[in-house]
Amino acid sequence: MVDEAGPLERDAELRTIDRLLDQASTGVGRLLVIEGPSGIGRSRLLEETVRRARSARMDVLTARAGELETGYPFEVALRLLEPRLSKDADGLLEGRAALARPLLAPGATDSGAPVINETELVRGLYGCIVNICRGRAAVVVVDDCHWADEPSLRFLNYLVRRLDDLPLTVVLAVRTGDPTARGDLIDRLVHASGSVRLRPRELSPDATRELLRKVADRSIPDRFAAACWEATKGNPLLVGALVHALREEPAGPDEADAATLAELARHDVEHVVARRLRRLGPPAERLAGACSVLGDGHPIASGVALAALDADVGTVAAAQLAESQILSSAGSTTFEHPMVRSAVYAQLDAAQRRTIHPRAGKLLYDAARDPTVVVAHLLKGEIPDEPWTVHALQAGARVVVRRGSPELAVDYLERALQLTSARESEAEILLELGIAEAASGRSTSLARFERALPILKE
Repeated sequence: MVDEAGPLERDAELRTIDRLLDQASTGVGRLLVIEGPSGIGRSRLLEETVRRARSARMDVLTARAGELETGYPFEVALRLLEPRLSKDADGLLEGRAALARPLLAPGATDSGAPVINETELVRGLYGCIVNICRGRAAVVVVDDCHWADEPSLRFLNYLVRRLDDLPLTVVLAVRTGDPTARGDLIDRLVHASGSVRLRPRELSPDATRELLRKVADRSIPDRFAAACWEATKGNPLLVGALVHALREEPAGPDEADAATLAELARHDVEHVVARRLRRLGPPAERLAGACSVLGDGHPIASGVALAALDADVGTVAAAQLAESQILSSAGSTTFEHPMVRSAVYAQLDAAQRRTIHPRAGKLLYDAARDPTVVVAHLLKGEIPDEPWTVHALQAGARVVVRRGSPELAVDYLERALQLTSARESEAEILLELGIAEAASGRSTSLARFERALPILKE
């Protein structure tokens, strides 16, 4: 569901973005924070920032945090840097940036790799940004930053306090109006010294009327336009939802149907998405739900497999979802907007979630995806008592230890210990658990080693 308003009534914000990008090109780094409630158009401004930065031949690093991915250590940092890593690993990891090699370089998660301090990883990631900025001015863009994992937020805090000498603009989009999505690390970013803050306003009644007029291709009755603005309060995403509903109506707008469409918009995006999915039918509903569980960035074939759909049926359903502006394209599980993904995911009840998440974990495990992502899915449901889950939990523990989060590793390994019945595996898990507990400062690590020793002697 796109922001159909585009850059309507955003001239002041775009002038600020242009000014900060120009400053970066002259070697002056700044932080820009775009704040606002859901659907106000933060992502649309980020898209425009990226477009303008690329037109100015700046390096562009982008990432979008996800509500379901807050437990993946350094996930946002990895999303920012992995595309560059695949192009020029040696150049990226030169000098101080080598401290981030255990996180970024191939083979960094092997079982023999040393435990790395998070502070060193943060300094190494900063070194990567410095190396990127040596070539030309750059922009770092993070959407939905309020959902970023804590290690990545600590990295961003470290970075924005060292912008003075970098030709770099850091642009973060942060949602307001949800206390659960804010924390100390986000507040420190928003209030960082020298930061510039934008708070896009809702569309005016005139802009809302003009948008509706363009869609209807006819004059809009005053009463209809007023009802639509009152229902959406000018929120661009809700206006877009109402516009889509207007397109679906066979009759044009008049005073009689104004109340119906206004009520639809008032029920917010979740209800709009649910209504649209019902029209598309069960296969599209199942595929959308599967994609909401997997999250953005996976091939649509993974969503089709998770939804247990025939390949041909899945192809048709994906095309329907893209045409209806639920998915951004028919080839990926990526949603048109994070709010749309949240709306689809909200339609899954607790029992469905506890069943589908472990299945998603198995799908990603078989595809050799990031072990921390696999484990995150396992922890959202009933973990199957199968050998692969023990292996996945161990693999996830090794990754998070090397990302500087041994506390998470302890949780993963304790769960693996509960599942394993093989004595050899038990000893291996106990040793890894003891190392993780020692790294996290727990005094129980010695007992783990003592318990493993007799097993190893058998």
